[in-house]
Amino acid sequence: MRSFEQRIKRSFLFIAFGLSWSMVALLLARPDLPPQYFLFFACLAPAVSAVIVHESTTNRSLAHSLFLTAKPTLAWLLSLIIPLAFIGIYRISFPSEFGLFHQWWFYLFFITALLEIGWRGFFQKELEVDSFWLSSITIGVLMACWATPILVVFFGINDLHLLAFMFFFLLIAAPSTFLIGLTKSLLPSMILNGFFLYLLTLLFTHNDMLVVFFALLLMLNGIVMLAHAVFPHYFTQAFIKRRS
Repeated sequence: MRSFEQRIKRSFLFIAFGLSWSMVALLLARPDLPPQYFLFFACLAPAVSAVIVHESTTNRSLAHSLFLTAKPTLAWLLSLIIPLAFIGIYRISFPSEFGLFHQWWFYLFFITALLEIGWRGFFQKELEVDSFWLSSITIGVLMACWATPILVVFFGINDLHLLAFMFFFLLIAAPSTFLIGLTKSLLPSMILNGFFLYLLTLLFTHNDMLVVFFALLLMLNGIVMLAHAVFPHYFTQAFIKRRS
């Protein structure tokens, strides 16, 4: 059983990294081809990997396994309240510099949904790491490693912005994990990550605002630390309890 579980993890990582990074390699080999198609398949890889591995290893409901069947509760509002609080702070602190509603917001939310399905919806549950923080940070590190060549090749971002994305994946990991455990649903985490990722892209032209963004994320992690200390069973019930 243990070796079977390890094969599930390795299979997911092989498909997720292999498919995504092969798109990067193809674009480097054929820069004359439209990059948006390669980017689409690269971002699709974690979700595709989750579906392939799940369907080949279990007969359980895919939607149930990916936290996609829970009914909405009041806790879902946190996925809106938290990012809106961030936006409110920026609107008050930088009224003349902060703009909203750019055309790429839909694409960021779509990409976020694909990443959440693969990494936190499927793979984090398969990890079954007893420690809330170790489980969260492991997913954050893996997502950062997975995204690095995609960000560099497809978007050509500089070192500072790449570092900002790496910190983002690490600092959003624990709040996302706790929110999934609290709501038993992946959708609030998708919304939260989509809002924050969109907000991050808006701040790249303002370094002072970027510093405030990460300071607020650190504060959010502090709140999550306290919440998890009081309600550790949310994480255990969502990510550790074995499948029947």
